Amino acid sequence: MADYGYNRDKKGGKKQIVIGLLADKEGYPLSIEVFKGNTSDTTTVSNQLQKLKEIFGVERVVFVGDKGKIKSAQIDEITSDQFKWNYLTTITKAQIQTLLDKKIIQLELFDTDVIEVKGEQDVRYILRKNPIRSKEITANRESKIASVKNLLSTQNLYLKEHKKANATVAIKKVEAKILKFKLNKIITSSCEDCTISIVVNKIAQEEEGKLDGCYVVKTNIPKKA
Repeated sequence: MADYGYNRDKKGGKKQIVIGLLADKEGYPLSIEVFKGNTSDTTTVSNQLQKLKEIFGVERVVFVGDKGKIKSAQIDEITSDQFKWNYLTTITKAQIQTLLDKKIIQLELFDTDVIEVKGEQDVRYILRKNPIRSKEITANRESKIASVKNLLSTQNLYLKEHKKANATVAIKKVEAKILKFKLNKIITSSCEDCTISIVVNKIAQEEEGKLDGCYVVKTNIPKKA
């Protein structure tokens, strides 16, 4: 069953096996199952649901997991006629933007107070904005932009002092850093007469930061429960 897969110990090139542990609320093990080493987390959900229903006779389940664990396929399975259970998870920034585009939620609703919005098919969205986290993310983005500007200055100084230096290599270094920091929607670069320049799009920067510190919990748990 050993195979190559996502290695949580960061040991590249090593085969592994995946062991799934089902425990009770006190942490005592109820069931252990071994999966092939290339098994992803999301594909183990079905096995656990089956166990809860058939082996342990559980009648009601709220499946709680982060956005990496519970995706559309898992939600479909959890809420299927076979189980008809509930889930609680968070959604990505892209998914939040989709809700904004569909006008299911509005940006103005994100506040320090918890707000709830009802979606389609009895889905509930619980919204909140964390102002502290918002400032941290914004500051981190500003720091990354400053880092790109510092590299730009360093590369331009090098090109000025070394007339035979290759400007193509220098601009590739700047562009690589922009991509590494995922700032390519905000910063554009160019080179003319062996001088590199960048432009920071302030409108794009504001757009990128509008959801900083914004969180949405998605669930189909009835409000009465």
